[in-house]
Amino acid sequence: MPRYFLFEAGVDPETDFDGNATFSGSHDKTWALVESGAFQARVLNEVVWDEAAEEGRVDVSRARDFFVTPSDFNYNWTARGDLDAEFSDGFTLRVQNALVSLDGSDQDVHDLFSTDSFIESQNENYQAIQDMAKFLGIIQN
Repeated sequence: MPRYFLFEAGVDPETDFDGNATFSGSHDKTWALVESGAFQARVLNEVVWDEAAEEGRVDVSRARDFFVTPSDFNYNWTARGDLDAEFSDGFTLRVQNALVSLDGSDQDVHDLFSTDSFIESQNENYQAIQDMAKFLGIIQN
């Protein structure tokens, strides 16, 4: 996604940056690398950034956010198509209902995913991500 939005802004990451794209291994490490001066810019999860900034763990005079991508559906749960046949009719729906029905008493689970709730989703909600991946040549057709 970052590469796609760079292209949309007229920036070619292959020619407009020095060095190769790298992955830090964690979102917290990503902002720390920018804060330390090791990297000029990086991309990380907005929730992780907001928490670090609000808690004062990042020096916002040394690292700041300057672009936030449009919202998208994130952290989807995906199930094989044969789970109902393997475990019992309606199994996939029962798992989905269990996730969607989590409430405030399940805050530990929500905290693990940095979310307040889970919602039902449909394949079409991921069309924009699929279009970006096709544009970037990550997937074919």
